[in-house]
Amino acid sequence: MIIIGASEEEIKAALACVNEYFHDNIRFKTCESTGKTRDKREKFTVTLTVNNSNEIGSKRSFEGRKIAAACWHAHGVFFDSLPAGIEIRTSFYGSVVTQAGDPWHDLDIGSAYRPLMASDACNCMEWNTSGVLPFPVNM
Repeated sequence: MIIIGASEEEIKAALACVNEYFHDNIRFKTCESTGKTRDKREKFTVTLTVNNSNEIGSKRSFEGRKIAAACWHAHGVFFDSLPAGIEIRTSFYGSVVTQAGDPWHDLDIGSAYRPLMASDACNCMEWNTSGVLPFPVNM
């Protein structure tokens, strides 16, 4: 994803907020400054991944295989943890520009033969013992 308008400290603070919910299992695979925009705002390329694909926040394939990537919920909490007014561009949503606090967009990441919603492609519900997810979901 590309994050425009946030400082590196704000991005790291957002990751710290995510890890309060995901037991320190989420980390940056990449967090690199890619310069500034034409209007002089900072621009970063960020990829979230997991430390342990057996723990909360890891992504699953439609076959149930563990993927060393952060799930839809972890990304959503990360987006909402960024300061207001920050622009987020993701290829996940087809290059949709969103901002912190915008509703999360769930979409089918499977196929016509094997549909799978992004919100179901993880192990978060396995960690959910109370019936309520242990983090806010902004849908």
